[in-house]
Amino acid sequence: MKATKNSRPVVVGIFIILGLAILVLAVFTLGGQKKTFVKGFTVNAVFDDVNGLQAGNNVWLSGVKIGTVKKIGFYNNTRVLVTLNLDNSIAPHIYKDSYAKIGAESFIGNKIVVIYGGTSAAQRMPENGFLTVEKATSTDEMMATLQSNNQNLLAITTSFKSISRKIDSGTGTIGYLLNNATMAKKLNASMSSLQATMNNFQSASQASRTVLASLNEFTSRLNTQGSLANKLATDTTLFNVLKGTLTQLRDVTITASQITIT
Repeated sequence: MKATKNSRPVVVGIFIILGLAILVLAVFTLGGQKKTFVKGFTVNAVFDDVNGLQAGNNVWLSGVKIGTVKKIGFYNNTRVLVTLNLDNSIAPHIYKDSYAKIGAESFIGNKIVVIYGGTSAAQRMPENGFLTVEKATSTDEMMATLQSNNQNLLAITTSFKSISRKIDSGTGTIGYLLNNATMAKKLNASMSSLQATMNNFQSASQASRTVLASLNEFTSRLNTQGSLANKLATDTTLFNVLKGTLTQLRDVTITASQITIT
């Protein structure tokens, strides 16, 4: 019985030691994930509003986690100084013309700092340098814009309902046309007449194209060297002979007619 009582403190001590070991291991594991105990490359950014950003939140570059927010403090009373602890390996990719902005891991997720932009032509960001900050749209501004859009949508919907009601009741030209059967029939007849006119116009256009094709063919024959049409159009001697022959033929016809009458 006494042996059992003497071994109980030993067992309790072993469990306490194991618990402390697990706690220390968890702290160092989490600290390693958050880069708490890792000295890295430090840069700063000054924001007007951090929108709930906290120390320990992630820093991203091109969708890749590159560090964490080391600390947050006020800068010149109203602005906020955010110090970022980045991986040393990322230092060659941060330039003086790089930008920083507040983002979110998801629509309602934790706030993050996003670093983007920067050109290799610019110099590398020095240790404890300051990034240029892009003004982020706050949640209040987003809600105000959404509210304004909702009001505009409501106004458009109300106007559309009013127009639909007027059309349904036969008010206005469109409503009269849609609700008056006689006018609808006249409109259909007018459309049929217009369709017939368009068909006639199309037929006339096709006939015009046929005439133009024939005229083009006749012109080509006139321009063909050696043809009768070309000789009649260009040879004046032949034209005069043909003209004299026709005159003589007309005189003979007149004489024949006089003889027949006599």
